[in-house]
Amino acid sequence: LSLYISNFGAFSRIRMPAFAALLCISSFGFQQNGKIHRFCRKIPIFLKDNIAYLLQWARNLRPSYKAYLGAYFIILILAIFFDKLLALGILVITLLSLLALLMAHKIGIRDKKFYILFLIAILVHLSAAVFIYYTNFYPFGGGAGDGSKYHQVALELSARFREGDFSIKGFDKFYPDLYVSHYYPVVLAVLYVLTAPSIIVGVSLNVWFAALSIVFLYLIVKEIGGTDNNAFLAGLIASIYPSYLYFGSLLIKDAILVCFTLLALLFLIKLIKNFSWERFLILSLAIGVVLHFRFYIGVTLLLTLVASSLFMDLDNKEKINPVRKNFFSNGVKL
Repeated sequence: LSLYISNFGAFSRIRMPAFAALLCISSFGFQQNGKIHRFCRKIPIFLKDNIAYLLQWARNLRPSYKAYLGAYFIILILAIFFDKLLALGILVITLLSLLALLMAHKIGIRDKKFYILFLIAILVHLSAAVFIYYTNFYPFGGGAGDGSKYHQVALELSARFREGDFSIKGFDKFYPDLYVSHYYPVVLAVLYVLTAPSIIVGVSLNVWFAALSIVFLYLIVKEIGGTDNNAFLAGLIASIYPSYLYFGSLLIKDAILVCFTLLALLFLIKLIKNFSWERFLILSLAIGVVLHFRFYIGVTLLLTLVASSLFMDLDNKEKINPVRKNFFSNGVKL
C-alpha cells in the first residue's frame, strides 16, 4: 500500500505513517501469537473478507446513495488531475468527517437532518475555500492575513517533527519574526507531517471544524426548544453567513475558535438541564481550548458558567425550578 501510494507524488507523505501502522500491527501480532508469520498468514484472509464485505455493502446501497458515492469519486478523480494536494485535502476532510459521523451515530444521534446539514456545510465551506485559495480572493486585510505566518511557522515545526525533534521550546528565540502566542500552527504542523505541507491541506482542517460548528449550532437550537426545521434553517443560514464563510475558509484559527465556543455553549445548556460530571468535563475542556485561542471569549464563557450555576441541579435529585428554567430559556432565545 505504501509503495502504491508513493506513486502519486504528493501522496508520498503517507508512506511513513502507513509503514508505522504496519509495524504496529505486526508488533501486535507478534505479541499475541508469539510468531509473526502466524499473523501474516491471516492478512490475505482479512483483506479478502473485508473487501468482499465492502463490495456487498456497495451492492446493497440505495440507488441515490450509489449516485452520491459515484459523484464523490468523480470529484476526487477530477481533483487529482487538477491538483493532487487538493485531492489530499478532500481525503483529509473525508476521513475526519467519517470519524465525526461515526461518533455521532454511536452516541445516539439518528436525526437525518443533522447528517444532511453536516454534509451541506462541508460542501459550502469547501467550495468557498477552493475558490478563495485558487483565485487569491482576499479582499480584506490586504491578503491572507495571519494565515501566511501560521503556514510558515507550521512549515518550520513540521520540518523539526520529521527530524524527530518534537520540542517547540525556544522556537520563538530562533525565529522571533514567526512568534505566535497559540498552538494553531502546531496543529497544522502535525497535519503537515501526516499529509503534505500545503495551505489547501491546512484549510481542509478548517473546513471540517466549520462544519462541526454548524451542527453544534443545530443541536443548540434543538436544546432550547426549537423544532427540527427551525434548527435546520438556523444551520443553513450559518453555513452561508458571509463573514464566517470567508474567514472560516482561511488558514486562521477562527473556525476552531467558533467550533469550541459553540461546543461549550451546547454542553452548558445540557449541564443546566441535567448535571453530570461527564458533561462538566467536556464543557471544561472546550472552555480551556477557547481560553487558549481567544482569552476574553473564554473568560465570558467562564462567567456564564458561574452565573448559570444558579440554575443547575447539582445533586441531580430534583428537577430545576420551573421559574428559573423558563427564565433561562427565554434569556438564551433572546
